[in-house]
Amino acid sequence: SQIILAEYLPRNREEVKKWIRGDPESHNWSPYFNHVVTSLEKLDAGAAERRAVDMKSKVADVIPCNVFEDDPIGEGYVRHFDVVSSTLCLEAVCTSKDEFKGAVRKLTHLLR
Repeated sequence: SQIILAEYLPRNREEVKKWIRGDPESHNWSPYFNHVVTSLEKLDAGAAERRAVDMKSKVADVIPCNVFEDDPIGEGYVRHFDVVSSTLCLEAVCTSKDEFKGAVRKLTHLLR
């Protein structure tokens, strides 16, 4: 399986790409992996590190995304996905319930 990460900000996309490449100057995502794997899944820190390595190996692309566009990931990337996930992203950028519903509707069109 593979993961396609979509992000609005170019700087954030570049940080993720640096992390995937193993750049020592990249953002440290370890606290997030540690929290999910050790606190929520009740596994050890070694499992958190393995999860990070596994995720890096599965990221096939990091692409732009803008939920305010008719086609959030652009016409150049025609693809449908098994899962589309947004963790507090829409809640942070949408200023009304209608805007939120519209953004969710656009993202659901990306599903198979």
